[in-house]
Amino acid sequence: MSRSRLPFGALLIVIISITFGQTGCPPASLTVPNVVGMMLAAAGTTLTGTELLPGTVTQVFSDTVPAGQVISQDPAAGADAAWGDTVDLVVSKGPQSQPGTVPEVVGMTQSAAETAITSVGLVVGTVTEDFDNTVPLGHIISQNPTAGTTVAAGDPVDLLVSRGPGLEEETIMLPGDVPLVMVTIPAGSFMMGRYAGEQNSYEWESPQHEVTFANSFKLGKYKVTQEQWQAVMGDNPSFFSGVPARPVDTVSWNDAQAFITALNALGHGVFRLPSEAEWEYACRADTDTRFFWGDDLQFKKVGTYSWYILNSASVTHAVGQKTANPWGLYDMTGDVWEWCQDWWHDDYTGAPTDGSAWESPVGSSRVGRGGAWNGFSELCRSAYRSYDFPQNSADTIGFRLAM
Repeated sequence: MSRSRLPFGALLIVIISITFGQTGCPPASLTVPNVVGMMLAAAGTTLTGTELLPGTVTQVFSDTVPAGQVISQDPAAGADAAWGDTVDLVVSKGPQSQPGTVPEVVGMTQSAAETAITSVGLVVGTVTEDFDNTVPLGHIISQNPTAGTTVAAGDPVDLLVSRGPGLEEETIMLPGDVPLVMVTIPAGSFMMGRYAGEQNSYEWESPQHEVTFANSFKLGKYKVTQEQWQAVMGDNPSFFSGVPARPVDTVSWNDAQAFITALNALGHGVFRLPSEAEWEYACRADTDTRFFWGDDLQFKKVGTYSWYILNSASVTHAVGQKTANPWGLYDMTGDVWEWCQDWWHDDYTGAPTDGSAWESPVGSSRVGRGGAWNGFSELCRSAYRSYDFPQNSADTIGFRLAM
């Protein structure tokens, strides 16, 4: 069995082989890029694009360097570094001046808000997005500090930006008042599999083919959590236990079926695992690029949407902390792999085109999707697919419900 076809739950000593399907090795050494003079966001993008990470960011006043720009870096540009090393940054807060007042930017478009903030000597801080049924797409929902707050020059203003209205949701209460949120995925069609010439893609993601869903279906807003598993099954098999909101891990495909049987007995509806086609359709969310956030050829935005090898610290994380996809589904890539109902087939020749699970002919392995905390960036692509034996479990494997 080649490395590119290892089961996704395999646990190997060599870190580059921990994740099934991983090809290529991290470079033995890297050269630290020059980010002095860049804005902080651009510097972070440049570092992650070369497989390095921003380290400690220190803000200081400067009479010569504009607010938000990098004054110095450590290690310096040109220094040798290892894959995943951090680069500490010193960032300008601009000249020290008399206290100023935070402007009102709620309701503005994001670009207008950023202009209003920087025009009074402040910097744009953390920008997060969320769905909102009343605030138009791309407009500011809230800001921190609020308008009228007295601050120093160079201080950040954090923004919450609307992603527009989300899809219809249903919240089901499990025993112990544990919520389970299901999102209605609309009927429609999409092209499943890798597109021609897709970077970092594999032959088992072909041929690309059209799949049509005549009816809507529901998919979990989040992966099944340890709290939800405990509520239904009365135990917790997870290796990374202790945080109820983390995804349940160390569950085989057979274990997932046992959970679904117990859940269905509670009378809240008929739950199941998603088909592989349903999973990819929901992951793509009406996009046709490598990732649901774009082609991202340099892997610069993976960490915004996914827990993976460069930001996970080798553990799982509570669901819902990363930015959702356009349909409001969280953690569709990274954290833990997600079992699908289908038997594994070596490519899509003869695959169903109606979105149903591919269960004939019977195989020996079941499909897994989405990548995990120990996976490289390419495994977070929407088309990437993998497999493992249905009786196997690992601390990289979980699941998401459909109905």
